[in-house]
Amino acid sequence: MIDKPIFSITPTSGGVIKLENLICRDAVINYYWQFLRIKGIPLFAERRFGKSSIIRKMANELMPEFVTIYKSVQGIKSIDDFVEVLYTKAKEEGLIDNKNTATLTKTWNTIADVVPEAF
Repeated sequence: MIDKPIFSITPTSGGVIKLENLICRDAVINYYWQFLRIKGIPLFAERRFGKSSIIRKMANELMPEFVTIYKSVQGIKSIDDFVEVLYTKAKEEGLIDNKNTATLTKTWNTIADVVPEAF
């Protein structure tokens, strides 16, 4: 017997799925949360398998022990761009304050002095 009503949703062939229309992913998301307590998870699959939808749903959940941020990396072409986007998003989310920014800048400059390619 079904304990929840089943609602028809319109299939999508592209674009972003609303989180409330993301179905049958709860078990895999719970597994990912448990696994993330131990180590990271690389998600590899063909296009349109729902990787981004799962990540968006996880980022939208409030999970104890985790701070989640979601930022699409579509269009990012280099490691430098990725680091800049991630750093900016972390600052926007309040994960990096001015004290941390100064420490990160000092550390980065020290590394760049020793390893010029890092700059």
